Amino acid sequence: MGQYYVLLNLTKRQYFADEYMTAGKMWEILYNLYNKPFVARALVELPNSPAASAGKAPRLGSWSGDRLVIIGDYSDEVPFFFTEAEKQELKSNKVKVESSSGGTEERAMNLYGFADEHYKAVGKEHLTADSTRQELARLFPKGKKTHHLVLNLDRKEYLDPTAFKEPASSVEGFARLQHGVMQGLFSQLCYSSGSGGGDVEVFMTGRWAGQRIAIREKEKIEDLDSWRDISERVVEDIEEYVLND
Repeated sequence: MGQYYVLLNLTKRQYFADEYMTAGKMWEILYNLYNKPFVARALVELPNSPAASAGKAPRLGSWSGDRLVIIGDYSDEVPFFFTEAEKQELKSNKVKVESSSGGTEERAMNLYGFADEHYKAVGKEHLTADSTRQELARLFPKGKKTHHLVLNLDRKEYLDPTAFKEPASSVEGFARLQHGVMQGLFSQLCYSSGSGGGDVEVFMTGRWAGQRIAIREKEKIEDLDSWRDISERVVEDIEEYVLND
């Protein structure tokens, strides 16, 4: 059977879920447009404006700097990227499962099941995205050429959109793309300790899983020389394991 994945915001305890953006198999999430446009807009750092406060729906800029993961429903082990408090909370929530003897037994919930019960489902706010497009156009006008990078704030690594199959350097440009840098981001956020049909094994290790992600203008990163560009390696893996599948 196939393993299904869902995108979680661990910081705000939110996940995308509605009739257009439900959980999917890893290969489907990576290959299809899925919710990439909405996530890109939620992650962009706004100039001269703080990100939206905790508890708000993931509108423009409100997820910038938050911890994200695309978690699989077969991932039963406690995630390596969890804090001690998160580990204890997960272990304290039990679910009844069928035992080998034919009865039932209790075991700790996995993160996928825990989020389904305890995280807030969001997404419908983005189905009409005209307002965020207009806001992005105002903040990043076409007359001012912008170059945004997708950042891992914990590892100090980044993805450069110009390295990908469908390059667009502005956030509004690559937010609309099926195979652009957002596909690269999603490949690094996937994580599962289980396996199932539709998995792309090279991306199950979750290099960026559970870490703080943001999209920032390149010129606003003063110490960029100290950051590591992992774009080339990610592009190679996507071309080999996803686009040529």
